[in-house]
Amino acid sequence: MIFNSVVLGSDHAGYSLKLQLIDYIHQYLDLKVIDIGPYDDQPSPYPIYAHQVAKYMQDHPQAMGCLICGTGMGMCITVNRYDHIRGALCNDALTTVATARAHNNANVLCLGGRINNINFATQAIKIFATTAFEGGRHQARIDLINNK
Repeated sequence: MIFNSVVLGSDHAGYSLKLQLIDYIHQYLDLKVIDIGPYDDQPSPYPIYAHQVAKYMQDHPQAMGCLICGTGMGMCITVNRYDHIRGALCNDALTTVATARAHNNANVLCLGGRINNINFATQAIKIFATTAFEGGRHQARIDLINNK
């Protein structure tokens, strides 16, 4: 396995999908699960959880992140403020998920709780967790991203 754990966070709009993904990960993927919240569906601001996932991943570089808000966009914008994070918003096609890993070495999957159903989300997290980064010419491009 490429990652050794999945750290998940959501806001209220992504809470239900997060719980379903946690069940799926426990049942089908051989990964430790870290749920950083929230722990109920009461209104909660998404940036809090995006920051917590990014900070966790700084100390645990073998972890992958999964963030879920209404569309995934707010989580993705917030988490990408960190240099060690490459968050990918993958709401449209499973090929986007695979390419985010293989070409961009993304380490945080961002999903939309109001957009994605559980079938898409489980397939997406499985692909994200098991697709290797291809390196090569793609590494040179990532190096350019990091050269501000």
